[in-house]
Order: sequence, then structure tokens, then C-alpha cells
Amino acid sequence: MQYSQEILSLIQNLEFQRLAEVRKFAAVGAVVVALTFLFFIKFRSLLLPFLIVSFFVLAGSFYFLNTNFKKSVESSLLPMLVKAIDKDFEYSSKSSVNSSELNELKYFSHQIENIDSSGTISIEDAKLSFINLNSIKVDTEEGEHPTSRFEGAVLVVDGVKSDQTYLIVKNSNQNREFEAGEYVNTKNMGLKPAMALKDGYKLLSNDGNSTLSQELIDKVINFTAGLELQSFAILTNGKFYIFVDGMKGGFDISIFKNLKESYFIGNYSELLKRVKKVIAK
Repeated sequence: MQYSQEILSLIQNLEFQRLAEVRKFAAVGAVVVALTFLFFIKFRSLLLPFLIVSFFVLAGSFYFLNTNFKKSVESSLLPMLVKAIDKDFEYSSKSSVNSSELNELKYFSHQIENIDSSGTISIEDAKLSFINLNSIKVDTEEGEHPTSRFEGAVLVVDGVKSDQTYLIVKNSNQNREFEAGEYVNTKNMGLKPAMALKDGYKLLSNDGNSTLSQELIDKVINFTAGLELQSFAILTNGKFYIFVDGMKGGFDISIFKNLKESYFIGNYSELLKRVKKVIAK
């Protein structure tokens, strides 16, 4: 893939930032190693507790530095990269779906209270968002406790004719089991089985029948073909939603990986091709 000079310059600047973050992590590691040697020589009885603390210090440092770098890539490089891959797409780091829209689908077992989003890729009437959906449990003594219900990508396409609500889901998919509490939605949205589909998928609807075209069903299933991730799709109120659990916006961005050698650029290219196939007339 050929990039403009502007994108190449941005990648180079981000590489300088990545190396700076690596040096910071190396400095933390060097301090930990030096202190470990000191504890081994003079405070051997405290060595094990120190090693446990050191592990959390290193893990926390990596998480903080890697997250900082990842946010820089998502906010600066991705908008330009998406345009370079396909000029018909737009990337926004702030756009996402809203919780009330998702709660109306009645798929998730608990009410979705907040959404963490790492951006949206949009084209025409389609939007692909990378999200983490959370429900909130309120404890009078300890306050609010968020619980993740879904973390991955959701593709929302407008302008799709639907005479009723449909769910396309794999037979192996199960609603996750969570802590005790009132479930607001029934399994599989209370829909009735309509037909068996290829690759282990099944179609459910309000009345147990379907007027969906095979072409549309194939587009939905093929969107996640070969990804080896849990997925399901809902068609209702003139829209369809494809949820892919585990698909993340940053893919394999890391302070220990050169951006030019990272697979996320190729992943985005493949992803945009799949989106275009779904919306193709």
C-alpha cells in the first residue's frame, strides 16, 4: 500500500514517540532490577514481597505507556490512514452508538448504562464503532460497579427493510452469565427459531418466519467469516447491527511493535473491504 508523504511523516513522528515510551519503560525496568539486586543482597527475607510489588509496577507502567501511545495513534494516524485506504470512509475518534439505541434491541441481559468508544469508521449509511458496553450495579456502601457486557465492534447499517425483528446467531453463542441480579432481557430476545443457516448460524424472528433475502443473510454472515470471533446480528426498525465480540479498534498497536511492521494497517484495510461488501447494492 502506498502512503502519502504526510502519512509517512506522521508514522515517523509516532515512531519517535513509541521509542520514547519504550525508553521510559526500560528506565522503570532498570530501577526495578537494581532494587531487586539490592533486596537480594541485604533484604533477602523481603525479596518475595518486593518481586510481587515489582510485577505490578512493571505491568502498570506498561499499561499506562502503551495506552498513551495507542491513543496518539488512534487520534492522529487513523483518520489519515482510513482515508488513504479508501477515500469513501471517515474516521472519528469521538463518535459512537448510544446506549438507549442498544437497550431497545433487548439482546443484552442487563441494562447498558455507559459506553466506552475508541472511534467510528463511517461510510454512507453505515457506521462501524469499537465499543465496550457496561452495565452499572449500585452498592450503597461502595458506590457504582461497572460490569462489561460486550467489548468489540458493532456495524450499524441504516435503510434496511425489515418487517419484524430478526436475530442471526450461532448455535454455540450463549448469553454470558453474570453476578446475581434481575435480567431485563430474555435469552435470544424471546424470539422464535425460523431456520438453520450455514456455518452453524440460526435465524430467529418474532413469528418464527422470515422474509429476509438470502443475499442479505449471506452478507451478514460473510462479514465475520474467518475472524474466529463470536458474532451475532440483529435486524429491526430499518437497521441491522452486526456485533463482533473481541474485535478492537487498535488491533495490535504496541510500544514494542514498529508501526510499519504492525498488522493493524492491513487489518483496517481488510475490515473496510468487508464493510463495503455489506453495503453493496
